[in-house]
Amino acid sequence: MEISLSYRYPGVKPFNTAEEEIFYGREKDIKDFFDFIATRQISVLYGKSGLGKSSLINAGIIPLLNSDPSYKNNFQFFFRFNNFVTKELNISPLDNVHLRLQQEIAPDYKENASLSLITSQQKNIWYCIKTLQKSNAKATIYLFFDQFEELFTYPIEQIKAFSEEIADAIYTPIPVKFRAALAKIENEEANHDNLDWIYERPLVKLIFSIRSDRMSLLDMISDRHPSLLTNWYELKPLSQKDATLAIIEPAKIINAKYKSPPFKYEPDLVEKMINSFNKNDKAEIETNILQIICRYIEESQVLGLNKTIIKVSDVGEIENVLYRYYEDTLAKLSPKARYPAQKLIEEQLITNDQRNPLSETYIKEHFLIDDELLNTLELSSILRKERDSSGRFLYEVGHDTLIEPIKKVSKKRRELEEELKEAERNKELERKLNEEKKRVQELEHLYQKIRSGRTTANIAIFLSLIAAGIAGIFFLNANKEKNEANKERIAAYQNLKSLNYQKAQELYNLGKQYNYLQEYALARSSYLNALQYLDSALNRQIMVEDSMISKLRKDLQSKIIQ
Repeated sequence: MEISLSYRYPGVKPFNTAEEEIFYGREKDIKDFFDFIATRQISVLYGKSGLGKSSLINAGIIPLLNSDPSYKNNFQFFFRFNNFVTKELNISPLDNVHLRLQQEIAPDYKENASLSLITSQQKNIWYCIKTLQKSNAKATIYLFFDQFEELFTYPIEQIKAFSEEIADAIYTPIPVKFRAALAKIENEEANHDNLDWIYERPLVKLIFSIRSDRMSLLDMISDRHPSLLTNWYELKPLSQKDATLAIIEPAKIINAKYKSPPFKYEPDLVEKMINSFNKNDKAEIETNILQIICRYIEESQVLGLNKTIIKVSDVGEIENVLYRYYEDTLAKLSPKARYPAQKLIEEQLITNDQRNPLSETYIKEHFLIDDELLNTLELSSILRKERDSSGRFLYEVGHDTLIEPIKKVSKKRRELEEELKEAERNKELERKLNEEKKRVQELEHLYQKIRSGRTTANIAIFLSLIAAGIAGIFFLNANKEKNEANKERIAAYQNLKSLNYQKAQELYNLGKQYNYLQEYALARSSYLNALQYLDSALNRQIMVEDSMISKLRKDLQSKIIQ
């Protein structure tokens, strides 16, 4: 079986549990938050987006729980609510928890008849927790709710339902709504069973991670969970010392499971990386920024160029790495794949400066994107894929940190598209100009023929009075044809005048742009070309009295003189 190799730096993805070995810089937070959880039933981990809250739990707390002998038999469950879109696209938070718990405990734990009777066959949170408690009374059940702020995007009735059922499951041995059913079972000798364990309070711990700018939302459920407003642990940016460890230590590890061989950073480069991302001269580093930079270096320099010592000159300006990272990811795509990928990411997966998850089915149907392209974008960390409780795969931009670089690339793309459209408009304008010029030439030729015909008619009148009637008719017809042709010629001149003026105006505006950019030679060339359109031989016959064209000619002449 082919072994899948890993990067030393996850990039914009959170660390997972298997990446404990390369998770550096959070040693103190791991210990402190682990101790924090041990003394509380509810713990709230909060911090700015991208500081590594998910990584701290996945690669720090979970491995420590699993390695500590006293926590050998604990149970761990992880939940994340996708951002609410519509009731048709999202199941409720409570249903999400029900499905996940039922799916994970069903294969290993036998259904308890007494519990089923008490809950009327409802396999709710209390039922699942009691099932686990019966299998191991001393075990602690950990419920991790990652990116908990997304709960509060759901309708208020769904938020309240979730809050109430969680409270019923963890604060009392038996919820009030089930006590009557329990009493009935105990009074029936046929169902005589030792139910003492049901009266024991389960050992449950809730751990919520939430963005610091969404902390106020916790007040919506604090009536049932007052400790949410006091049991807070803040995850802060890395110090310079910890950031240095996060940069250099993963690169040193000797292990065949990594895609890249061990490598080293030049000390000056490490210092530049850290200094470039100090916020307001504070010695604090945002972990997501460092991870993207280090991943970029690992891919472009170590894997791409086989370098084992990375210098300042190899990386260039640190501030542009995020932008380059996204651009380079797009550059690896075929031209056929790049356009739909950009349309999806820049116009659909980011709306109103926020990430907007979309289902795999929707993406494939509306953007003609196949599995290969989605997989490529996911592996690059530009997109992240997760399965919701109903089994659907959802895709979203890998992290909030990528929003601004993506917007910058998007702006560049739109400007290029506008330039191409402008080139097409100019091409069409040139085509119309050539058509009008050809039409004017044809009308001139026809006009000359009519003039020649009129002269012939006049001679005929003087040669023969007998043919006066016939010559008169010929003269009138020739004069009529001449007038019609003259009208058409004037109309054609007017069209040509309008097109020439439009083209001259565009060249004039282009010249002003060049002048603003101090490209004076290009500006002068644009002005001269504009003047040629105004002063063509055909235009001069009918443009002398046109005030707009006279003004534009005057402006152009003054610009050329300057």
